[in-house]
Amino acid sequence: MLCFMHLSPRRGYLQQNGKPVSAEQIARMSGCSTDDASRLLQELEDAGVFSRTEHGTIYSRRMVAEETKRQKCSEAGKAGGGNPTFGGDPKGGSKGQSKGASKRLAKPQRSEGREQITPPNPPAGGAGIEFPAGLRTEPFAAAWREWEQHRREKRAKLGATTVQRQLALLASVGHDRAIACIQRSIEQGYTGLFPDSIPANAKPRNDSRVRVLDQNATDALQWLQGQSHQVREQIVRHYRTTSGGSTASTEDILKVMAPRLVAIVNEYRQKGAA
Repeated sequence: MLCFMHLSPRRGYLQQNGKPVSAEQIARMSGCSTDDASRLLQELEDAGVFSRTEHGTIYSRRMVAEETKRQKCSEAGKAGGGNPTFGGDPKGGSKGQSKGASKRLAKPQRSEGREQITPPNPPAGGAGIEFPAGLRTEPFAAAWREWEQHRREKRAKLGATTVQRQLALLASVGHDRAIACIQRSIEQGYTGLFPDSIPANAKPRNDSRVRVLDQNATDALQWLQGQSHQVREQIVRHYRTTSGGSTASTEDILKVMAPRLVAIVNEYRQKGAA
């Protein structure tokens, strides 16, 4: 894609004959299927690798910025000015200053305060997100928590814009189909959601079990939160040891409340009751 963007008459934009390049055209260019091209494009867009214009044209932000700078430098060179970002004398100006005098000139002072750019706050997980009306259920909330954990493990951060778009997409296909879509993406290792690949009458697998498991997880989490920090860390260490050495943080592990962790918590609860 970068090669085609570079060779495009409008450098940095993925266009052909002035029109946006479709997924079908990209598939023919790269020698893959249209489904694979669409899926990979969605993953790249979700990760913020490229941007789109208001007309849907894919473009590289860096390549467009570099091309804009190149054009400005070219125009300045034609006018006899050189680099437009350098505020020196134009060519042909006075050059009579001595070397000693130039050394005595005061050096420009660095600006004390640089502009501070505050990154946007990441969206809160689970209950911190306002789900669309048709998705405000415990089974969907549990599926969404698993989706957040899956994205973290894939090192694909869920930005605020991506969360809004994915929730709107899932809401458009209905509650059960939305959960089935999340389950399929996690199983296949995708970082994007593809509801079009899910049958219209699809149901979440083991839906009744998800409800019971979520209630058990809630009870276990409430008990765990009432324990000391030492007890919580001891249980999490036990979970890491018996689940293949998970490297997730304690906070992330408690957010997901995997079935194995719930079982370990219940064992500790029974020991305490005994």
